[in-house]
Amino acid sequence: NCVGPIAGFTVPGGTLCTSSPITFTDASLNTPSTWSWNFGSGAIPAASIQQNPNVTFSTAGPHIVTLIVSNSGGSSSFTDTITITQTPTSNFQVVTPACVNVGTLINYNGTATAAATFNWNFNGGIATPSSGPGPISCYWVSSGTQPVSLTVSENGCTSQVTINNVVVNSNPVANFTHTVGSGLLVSFHNTSSGASSYNWSGADNFNSTLSNPIHTYSGPGNYQVCLMAINGVCSTQKCDTIAVDFPSGIVPAANSPLVNLIYYTDYQLLLIDQVNLNDLHSLVQLYNVNGELVRSYKIDEAKVSLSLADLAAGMYMVQLTNSQTMVSKKLLIAH
Repeated sequence: NCVGPIAGFTVPGGTLCTSSPITFTDASLNTPSTWSWNFGSGAIPAASIQQNPNVTFSTAGPHIVTLIVSNSGGSSSFTDTITITQTPTSNFQVVTPACVNVGTLINYNGTATAAATFNWNFNGGIATPSSGPGPISCYWVSSGTQPVSLTVSENGCTSQVTINNVVVNSNPVANFTHTVGSGLLVSFHNTSSGASSYNWSGADNFNSTLSNPIHTYSGPGNYQVCLMAINGVCSTQKCDTIAVDFPSGIVPAANSPLVNLIYYTDYQLLLIDQVNLNDLHSLVQLYNVNGELVRSYKIDEAKVSLSLADLAAGMYMVQLTNSQTMVSKKLLIAH
């Protein structure tokens, strides 16, 4: 006489996780010859006729599993509830373009909480912070494709590995020289490499996107100029301070104890005091910012007042030349 089977099954010990195959092992007695499993919704497969099937659950929580076995002596069923734990995901996003030695932003956007364990591999990149969900800033010291990988563990379950290839771009080299031309006009010479566009900026309202711009400054002085070289993804900035002055032919002479040049702004009068000179025959010349001679006076008195009210507003240089000395002074005429 054949004895009917007694149904039963076992599952592996420990935590059972979503997305991980679970082997259901038949533990029935009395040698069943057929098996009929029902794993319910969220299971792949949802049913099976194998003796020891492998099943993956896509949803966490309690799942009711039923096994029916039979042989020539009859049939038997066994039902049990198993608990499935959610496996975290390891998705992450590279938010900003990557450039050599410039931090690129990496954000975790999976399902784990901040309490999970994050196992990052930045493939030689220097990351801050180097663990946790981020945001993480990471940079590489050389260009090329850098694979970044992540696995996440939480509540006894470990994600599959996620790999994103980060393309690290080379930086352009920003550099320039300049030439001071006529007056206060400055020509900039772009010597950058690896760039496709440029942004110039600086004092005196200097802004340009030209490769080799020209700018006329409003007066003598030291001016900071910055050039941003851009290759479409990465950029590098070079800043320098340039000195702008009147043309070399009218650079102010050293102060002379023999002559005083005094400009009265309120009255737009230039007082020339040469009482200490033995030779009172002097030549007074006035130049604009372009180095052009705009006034010339011959004087032979110890004190002379010259009206400059008819001159356009701007910066000028007055130069007095005498057989005993030469002295110059910058004047700012404002109306």
